[in-house]
Amino acid sequence: MSNIQPSDEGNNVCEFVYTGGIDVLYLNITVNATQTMKETGTSRMLFSLMIVAFTSILAVICFTVVIKTVHFSMRTQQEEEHQHEAVEYSLLYQHQINTTGRTT
Repeated sequence: MSNIQPSDEGNNVCEFVYTGGIDVLYLNITVNATQTMKETGTSRMLFSLMIVAFTSILAVICFTVVIKTVHFSMRTQQEEEHQHEAVEYSLLYQHQINTTGRTT
């Protein structure tokens, strides 16, 4: 028997009917409350560990998303600055060509 609870305690009758007849088994079930409490405590401990593990995994995922977002934003900003500098240099170079008629 498994998963016996204190409410299962008491006298029980099991009847086995088969081709050759009927067998009757009388059972007096006694539940050890301290063992039940230990098993329940273990289940609660396991459940608590599962919650902690799930929360930790979720925190790592959120932290990773934030770091990636910040990194992407910084990289995009740097690329925009480099493009702006390239445009300024190109305009300056064209201006030098237009004013002198030659490159220096």
